[in-house]
Amino acid sequence: MAANSLPRLALPILLPIRDWWQNLERARKLTSVVSLVVVCGVIYVCSFVASHIEQAFGHKAAASSALYMDSFVEPLVQELAGKATLSTENREALERLLSPASIGKPVVGFRIWIGDRVVFSNHSEIVGRRFAPSAERERAFQGDVVAKFELDAEEEVQERALHAPILEVYAPIRQTGTNRIIALAETSELAVELVREIRAAQYASYVVIASAAIGLLLLFPPTRVLARGTATHVYEAGVKERIVVIEFPSVAAAVAAHDGPAYQAALKALNNTADRDLRIVEGTD
Repeated sequence: MAANSLPRLALPILLPIRDWWQNLERARKLTSVVSLVVVCGVIYVCSFVASHIEQAFGHKAAASSALYMDSFVEPLVQELAGKATLSTENREALERLLSPASIGKPVVGFRIWIGDRVVFSNHSEIVGRRFAPSAERERAFQGDVVAKFELDAEEEVQERALHAPILEVYAPIRQTGTNRIIALAETSELAVELVREIRAAQYASYVVIASAAIGLLLLFPPTRVLARGTATHVYEAGVKERIVVIEFPSVAAAVAAHDGPAYQAALKALNNTADRDLRIVEGTD
């Protein structure tokens, strides 16, 4: 019953829109369609570019963290190549090394993984526990450095409780002198400043994209053909020639249409095969 009533409820809204569209001149229909396509294109491009900007900034930050892991953390976990736990000495050294003051970053979480098991963490309650596999860890164990902003894993409860933007970085740890991956380092760092930089870059890209879209729309100003054809009657000094009268939203729009690349390309294609008398007159309300 409710489903059947929906079309009837929509009719009072849809019918005026349909009538308006049917009564619209062809030129204005074209302008409306072009504008709609441009707007949809802008939304898609902005979304695409924003996603890539976030990924680029995240990967840049992740590369810095991965370099730190290779230089300072990797030597302390080499024993994991032969056993499944870290010595007390190396655990204490990692705790000192991974403090925010030492690493120079606001690190709020750190874990070292062997497979799906945590062998070291700044949250001691999860050490030794196994967690469900994740796509990010699988990629890191394949050799990639992975960055993400979403906190959706079971072991990330402490980080989610902060209610702040956090960048998760997964970096493989290799056995010294080989390409064998023996463990995985995961860091969670506050990303308030990073998110601000990302937003600033995204907003700047929006301005560029919107400016390009406005420029494109200016190539198709909303015009209306008021008259087209040969004069039916000619008086006084009138000449019986073909006439086209086009309405533009402004004098500037008319000048831009004449000086724009589309009209100039048409003139070049005609190669002076016809004499034209083109005039721009400011209209009245």
